[in-house]
Amino acid sequence: MPNEDISLLKEQAKRDIVYVIFQVFAETKLDKFTVTSVPIIRTSFNPNLKYDGKKQDVLKRTITITRTKAQEVLKKYLGTNVFKDLYQLEGTMYLPNEKFERLKHAELESVFADLN
Repeated sequence: MPNEDISLLKEQAKRDIVYVIFQVFAETKLDKFTVTSVPIIRTSFNPNLKYDGKKQDVLKRTITITRTKAQEVLKKYLGTNVFKDLYQLEGTMYLPNEKFERLKHAELESVFADLN
């Protein structure tokens, strides 16, 4: 939203990258990839209104990451190098668990720095 605090936009860009990195390695066999997060400012989330999103390229964050580096980060913060440990089965779906939430929230700044 237009009145969003810049620090929150930066934080969300980092959180999105952390989420994507661990999700991709949990769900694929990729050994390396690049992820970019670009915050977008909009005046409304109403799907019936014309989309007016504007990229905030100045806040863009990009990381190229290897599976080995991501496993090192997992080991450092959670004592495991198994990506599937970040999920739990609920019914028939695997959803991020509290370990994953810890990486994306409580440890966000440190995890993001270590992934770089």
